[in-house]
Amino acid sequence: MALQKAVHALASHGIEQPRLDAEILLARVLKKDRLWLNINRDKELPSEALELFEKSIARRALCEPVAYIIGQKEFWSLEFDVTPDTLIPRPETELIIETALPILKTMQYPAHPLILDAGTGSGIIAVSLAYELHGIKAVAADISYAALLVANRNAKRYGVDSRVCFIQADWLSAFKACEKRNFDMVLANPPYVASGFKEDLPLDVVGHEPSVALFGGKDGLRDISRLVIDAASVLKTGGWLLCEIGYNQAEAVCEMTHDANLYGEIKIIRDLAGNTRLLTARAV
Repeated sequence: MALQKAVHALASHGIEQPRLDAEILLARVLKKDRLWLNINRDKELPSEALELFEKSIARRALCEPVAYIIGQKEFWSLEFDVTPDTLIPRPETELIIETALPILKTMQYPAHPLILDAGTGSGIIAVSLAYELHGIKAVAADISYAALLVANRNAKRYGVDSRVCFIQADWLSAFKACEKRNFDMVLANPPYVASGFKEDLPLDVVGHEPSVALFGGKDGLRDISRLVIDAASVLKTGGWLLCEIGYNQAEAVCEMTHDANLYGEIKIIRDLAGNTRLLTARAV
């Protein structure tokens, strides 16, 4: 009864997937999975659980993302802590992991490749790669100290904190002064939404996720262009830049990367939906 009431409440507030969201929130309150809910759908909720569930539904009705309400989001089949200080992981960002893994696998022995996750947020890129490949080391940088605290918790959760170093930095500013080009790979999911598209985003996103992680200036290219230039100064010769981009930015990103004259093997990779999603380029 409580679940059905919650579904109706969310639907009346225009939530797109009211049953899915209600089931996820109830499952988290009860510390059960959704299969258990369906098998035991007629069970009455204890009063404390009902109160917590109703509070969660009230938050979701105001368009607060489910991930922030429960404090977690799955990425690369791992559960990551997330907070309003961090962007909520998207499935399309897994393309970075899929692309990086085979490259890093060829490097990891006998060497120990050093990667830089710029703008790490909740740490999904650095932690996922360190979790998959024990032969690599990572530096995860973010301008937000609060985000770094979340990322560090995630690294500890998966036992990779000894191989992931967290540094507060504005993109690559902390690394450009080094005389030696240290990194084998720089990876980033920068803000790339053009500021003019703010009103087109769902309230779940624009009303709750950090603007600094979403918007990349007037054309969405502000931080991407900065990364393209600065990454070349920290990558070893032959090192790789992997940078997520917007679905409509491939031509502009390719042009700026070619014009920089700092890279070879410049490619754009499409995601599962067929959208151009990832820039890969090799430092010369």
